[in-house]
Amino acid sequence: MKLPFSRPVVAWPRLGRGRGLRLLADNLGKQFNFSEAISASPNSEPAVFDRNILMHHAMGDASLATEVLALFEAQLSRLEGLDWTHLDLAFEMHTLRGAAAAVGAIQLQDIAERWRAGGSGFEATLTAAIKSFRAKVLN
Repeated sequence: MKLPFSRPVVAWPRLGRGRGLRLLADNLGKQFNFSEAISASPNSEPAVFDRNILMHHAMGDASLATEVLALFEAQLSRLEGLDWTHLDLAFEMHTLRGAAAAVGAIQLQDIAERWRAGGSGFEATLTAAIKSFRAKVLN
């Protein structure tokens, strides 16, 4: 069957063979550190906090980063104070996952992504991760 198109519908800009992909990779490399992501073993524990992520999202503004961290801390305090027997865990973990990703709280983001597999010890795991995050941020 012959398609009615003589050219592809979506085309890369004519930058030379492979140059468009190299430019894309170069630009992505400026924003993200791929070497750390690739070198980390799949079974290793995620880092607790990455200040580079926070500063990237705060566009390098230290006062904005401080304000965002204060808001995140308020969210963590609220979460710790909730009654876990009447908690909408799906909503809370979805919210925590997004907020943790924005501030660079990698370990908390990872826990929030895997909350369904957490089992009965999930609350203790999350509480320990919150304490680790606070210790890392305050140092």
